[in-house]
Amino acid sequence: MSVTPTERELLTELRDRDEISRLILTYAHGLDTGDWDTVRGCFTDDAVIEGSVDTLPIDDVLARSNRLTGTYAANMHVVGNQMIDLDGDIAWVHSYVVAYHWKATPAGTDDPDNLIAGGRYHDTVRRTESGWRISHRQVSRDWNVGRQPTM
Repeated sequence: MSVTPTERELLTELRDRDEISRLILTYAHGLDTGDWDTVRGCFTDDAVIEGSVDTLPIDDVLARSNRLTGTYAANMHVVGNQMIDLDGDIAWVHSYVVAYHWKATPAGTDDPDNLIAGGRYHDTVRRTESGWRISHRQVSRDWNVGRQPTM
């Protein structure tokens, strides 16, 4: 059975969409397991993240994130709805995320320092020799419940 050029394009697009979606999930998994090499591997070398406070190079953001998540007993980032717009070797991804940060042990125990935050990642991703990588991320925080830590 041969594949037509149109079918080949569709298969390539579906593969790209799957790899891009997995990239965002891999980032969340790396955060929650404290695997900072995996988290770093999700980004291009020159990636920049715009947060709710400032815009920083990826390595500065990761150092801050490592300190922050380390103050909690458990962290869980749940990635929800996702829109992926592809244009060749660049894509724009909008992902909803809810992040649970449990200060108390065991996780889920009531504590005034627990934090649950909802927001969105607005990512520009590029196809690289190593696969799809995030080159720019804008984080939009929509809401939170609990104390926002100071860093």
